[in-house]
Amino acid sequence: MGRLAQPTAEELTTIAVIGDPHIPRESEDTLKLYQADIFLERVVEDVNARDVDTALFVGDITMDGFNEEYKRFDRIVEPLDVPWAAIPGNHDVWKTYDEHDSPSIEVFEDRYTSDGLPFVIDHGDVQLIALDSSSHDDVNDTHAGTVDDDQLEWLDEQLAAAMNPVVALHHVLPAMIEQFEAYSRDVDPDLSPPPVLENTQPLIDVLQKHEVSLVLTGHLHIPSIAQTDRVREVNAPATSTFPPAYLVLEIGPDGTIVRYIPLGDSTEARTAFTRRSGLRPKAEALSVMAASRIASFPLVDEIDRD
Repeated sequence: MGRLAQPTAEELTTIAVIGDPHIPRESEDTLKLYQADIFLERVVEDVNARDVDTALFVGDITMDGFNEEYKRFDRIVEPLDVPWAAIPGNHDVWKTYDEHDSPSIEVFEDRYTSDGLPFVIDHGDVQLIALDSSSHDDVNDTHAGTVDDDQLEWLDEQLAAAMNPVVALHHVLPAMIEQFEAYSRDVDPDLSPPPVLENTQPLIDVLQKHEVSLVLTGHLHIPSIAQTDRVREVNAPATSTFPPAYLVLEIGPDGTIVRYIPLGDSTEARTAFTRRSGLRPKAEALSVMAASRIASFPLVDEIDRD
């Protein structure tokens, strides 16, 4: 998917990045989901077969935050035998319009992090710094996200001491949304943008202050690379819809290789595309964008392979 000059690490560090499993209460497929359980099971099998240092789920591990969905997710990932953690997505947290209970963010922290939210995972000289953009009172009536002042202060402190930081959050940065808006202008100007990360500039300012070279996101289900100011972002595909895949980052002395790991054969990929495209115009636009990105790999090629 991409070969990036930065970040680097003296010793190879390998990170599996798993986006948007959206595990539902029942295993039946819907227009929005296709083989969500099966593809996540394949992720677990594939990660276990690789030499992976750690795995990170970048949000929306459930479809709507039901307790039953969390239990089904837990059963599927129980065989995962590498260290792993998760950050919440907008579908994982309770919303004011929900008529069901969801586990509290404290329960999420206990289940899926080692030391609460936000958190840092150290591997060699790489620091994977994970933020929570979803579980805040000011976005509990919307699927938008935010990174509050307390997290920004914490992030500033962590980055000041980090050697080779990689920052992760669920919601995407402005340049990734601009890719959607550019597509919309050409194809369908009436398309509304996906829910966005609000008040992004303070976050961008902190990332640029510390020269963070890579941010990982989920949310859009598009395998894409974008750049907001000097901050490069890699958006992970979803395991639950087109294109069913996940990413493996290999961070070494020469830079970072972003590997795209498909989870289905060509028939399954076509079925996933048809289902997502048939949902609504925005879903069709995101599917076409994802397909065009895959056809253009590598999206960035900065490493001299000679």
